Amino acid sequence: MKILQQANIVSAKKIGKWQHYTLKDSFITEFNNNVNTLFESGPECICHCQNKTKEN
Repeated sequence: MKILQQANIVSAKKIGKWQHYTLKDSFITEFNNNVNTLFESGPECICHCQNKTKEN
């Protein structure tokens, strides 16, 4: 968990003897944006090229 804290992915809050960890909002937003970018398909994507050849 210390590595995740150092990577700025989680934050830690000590309550009594326990350490509570939470994902940081900034990480969630950045991760979501990266996943969306990864799965976007543009007109040059091979999946579109295959569909065009099947239609012709």
